[in-house]
Amino acid sequence: MRFTTVAAIALVSGMSACSSGPSPSPGGGTVTPVPVPLPTEGQARQNLSDHGYTNISALHRSATGWDGSALDGTGKPVNVHLDDFGAILIVP
Repeated sequence: MRFTTVAAIALVSGMSACSSGPSPSPGGGTVTPVPVPLPTEGQARQNLSDHGYTNISALHRSATGWDGSALDGTGKPVNVHLDDFGAILIVP
């Protein structure tokens, strides 16, 4: 039972560390996470390629990341969005 309680506390503690809002800093202020944008088309293209996408085309910068077209791992054509955090989203 002790292990379960400790694990539950660790899980809850870890979840609070993953919140996306501002977090307290050691000096008492707050720190707001800042996205690190993919600065070049080449880096966006490489990230998509590293995740199995091929025939990447029409890649262009948008307000929130990179948009384009590609073939997924099964060869199906998809529209992709790569956000400023590097997450890949399939756009309908």
